Amino acid sequence: MVTFGIVAVLWAIGYFPLERISVNLVALSIVTVFFSSYLRIQLPRTKIHLTVSDALIMLSLLIYGGEVAVLLAGFETLFTTLNFRRKGVNIKNRTILLNVAVAAFSSFITAIAVKLLFLSPPEIVVNGTNIEFVGLLTVMAISQFIINSICAAVYVALKSERTIWQVWNEHCLNALVMYVAGALIAGLCVKALNIINTFLFAAVIGFLALVYITYKRYVDDVKETASNDEHS
Repeated sequence: MVTFGIVAVLWAIGYFPLERISVNLVALSIVTVFFSSYLRIQLPRTKIHLTVSDALIMLSLLIYGGEVAVLLAGFETLFTTLNFRRKGVNIKNRTILLNVAVAAFSSFITAIAVKLLFLSPPEIVVNGTNIEFVGLLTVMAISQFIINSICAAVYVALKSERTIWQVWNEHCLNALVMYVAGALIAGLCVKALNIINTFLFAAVIGFLALVYITYKRYVDDVKETASNDEHS
């Protein structure tokens, strides 16, 4: 898998669209790599975590193409994993490398899939029909889900006595919600950017951030209440 990840990164570097470099790309890259991992919500009474990192990586694919998405996925995973280690989580270097490789490879496969089916995602965003746009988001979500869930299931199965199917059915199926939500958020954002100006979009993002903080407090209150009930 590490070899596949290296191939994906080399492909992204070799075909990187230098002409698309802009202030907006730099800003998106900074937010995705350094801040998106902190924007994570666990749905009450479930094991499902919704995060904006997947949405931002898909958004980068829609706007700038697969090469940018592959590199952002790799760097975001690297930063997030190192951040976990800094907080005291025991993560081996080999595991970090594997996580980065899986992230880069899954984004690579997603980019290849949408390019084969839709040729140019940025062109579909601007000039495509609604059916083509929905199809594009669907392929992105399904591709990310299949690659990431299979890799995770194989890794866990090899370290346990369970089969790949048992691990996938028990732990990975719920991840479909994450990738569908990520594709939906990315689609809404890219459409909003095409309709409204950047400053208005920033105001909307600020409002959503406020909603996120409020909802996170609600989730934390629910989890604390449930924990108190269990101990009473």
